[in-house]
Amino acid sequence: MPFLVNKFRTLSEQGNGQYFDTFGPTDPRATRFAKFVRKLGLDEWPQVVNILSGDMSLVGIRPQVPLVLEQRQEVDPGLFNDWYYCYQRNPGLFGSGQAYAHDIGYYKENGEVIRTVMKLDIHAYETASLGNDIDAVFTQPFTLIRSALRSSPLAT
Repeated sequence: MPFLVNKFRTLSEQGNGQYFDTFGPTDPRATRFAKFVRKLGLDEWPQVVNILSGDMSLVGIRPQVPLVLEQRQEVDPGLFNDWYYCYQRNPGLFGSGQAYAHDIGYYKENGEVIRTVMKLDIHAYETASLGNDIDAVFTQPFTLIRSALRSSPLAT
């Protein structure tokens, strides 16, 4: 079910009046500070409002914009059907697929990255437990910070 996702905007508006959250290292819309904020995942924290309102969970598949859903379906329709089934639960702020993608630099997604993310999300859905959720909440922020510091535009 569609809903509005709360985020800090770190990119300027595109000519068509929409924002798209994938950018590369040479994208003129993003400042060095914006790249750092996004790499740390700080732009995601306003989604706590979505969690409190019941639109999202703390742990689950990352909410996707329609264009990303279309791209993922094109990469592997069969796997996409299994992955999309996981949306029976609310999307989440933390999830193994999104942690993996963030750690390897998801700004340049390709077919193999998309397949891996979907497989990780499916596995997390099938093995969901309170223990796994607690692990995700306490370990994934550190993964994001480690990844951000490793490739920070402010570190150079």
